[in-house]
Amino acid sequence: PDPERWASFYAEDAVIEDFGSGREGKRIEGRKAIVAWFTVFKVSWPDSTYKTLRFVTEGSTVVWEWRWEGTQVGEFLDAKGAGRKLNLHGVTIWDIKDGKIQHEVTNYNYSMLLQQLGKE
Repeated sequence: PDPERWASFYAEDAVIEDFGSGREGKRIEGRKAIVAWFTVFKVSWPDSTYKTLRFVTEGSTVVWEWRWEGTQVGEFLDAKGAGRKLNLHGVTIWDIKDGKIQHEVTNYNYSMLLQQLGKE
């Protein structure tokens, strides 16, 4: 997906907490930073696709269980793009306010990501 379009679903002051990214996770604050974060993925995995496994809403909270697949062609976590196939399963929780994502928590198996990048 286009990073600008994808980020347009987020509030200007939205926060993403990506708990799959390393031991401490990664916190991305504000739409500009979100565009930059999404751009990293677009460059590293231009053919990436998400498959929805489950989508649950309750009030202003949305839970999305997904499978992400793609071929790594750009550098990510100091791993050169070597045509490695990535296949990850994860869960994202969104808090919606005024029709925009205000807060996101994403979790996936970071060890599996490293393994698939050849960084065991």
